[in-house]
Amino acid sequence: LIPWLRHKNSAGCHIYARPVAPHSFTLLDDLSLSQLDRLACLSPVAIVETSPANYQGWIRHERVLEPGLSTVIAKYLADAFDADPSSADFRHFGRLPGFTNRKSKYEKQGRFPFVRLISTAPRSVSPSGSMISNCEQALVLERARAQEQRRRRLTDAIARPRRSVDIATFHTSPQYQGDLHRADFAYALAASATGETVEMIADAILGARDLAHKGDTHRQQEYARRTAEKAVTFVRGNAA
Repeated sequence: LIPWLRHKNSAGCHIYARPVAPHSFTLLDDLSLSQLDRLACLSPVAIVETSPANYQGWIRHERVLEPGLSTVIAKYLADAFDADPSSADFRHFGRLPGFTNRKSKYEKQGRFPFVRLISTAPRSVSPSGSMISNCEQALVLERARAQEQRRRRLTDAIARPRRSVDIATFHTSPQYQGDLHRADFAYALAASATGETVEMIADAILGARDLAHKGDTHRQQEYARRTAEKAVTFVRGNAA
């Protein structure tokens, strides 16, 4: 791949790399030399200079981390070492040494700085066991809180008095300019938001207008149910 990557790089492309998840690494981006000095306590497995006096540090932990935990740890370390928080997650790419950083702000007389591997310690493992345990506990608590919030929202939705939605108001609305397919789906979204089921929405669509152009009764039922299911899935997905 190297010749192809060189060709793409010379054409203006950025060349990045990352471990395949799940993995045991954390990337810290946008580090200065003083930040690298502080980072030494975690025994970085690699230091990469991405542009003049700007660095990325790779930390290797003692075990493979599931993606959610990996992201929590990345955010924790980014905060602790003043690294770029927008680069703190398990799937973030790091720049690949040996290629140029093609950001226009670094161009000088048509040339771009090379991304350089400053140091590497392939066998280095960070002494981060206690930090991982703390982040793991925080992640468990956060997921429990999120699950409880979803449960409460669902309970509130079930207990809330349902408002009736009239499909005829959608069919006659000038907003849809006579496009009854759009009107059906808009009705289905509104009805789903009030707690109506797929069956209730599909029945309303079937009873509201002549659907003979859809084919036989089976095809008409398929259309109504498909429309209802899409709306319910969309509404529930956004509520979660």
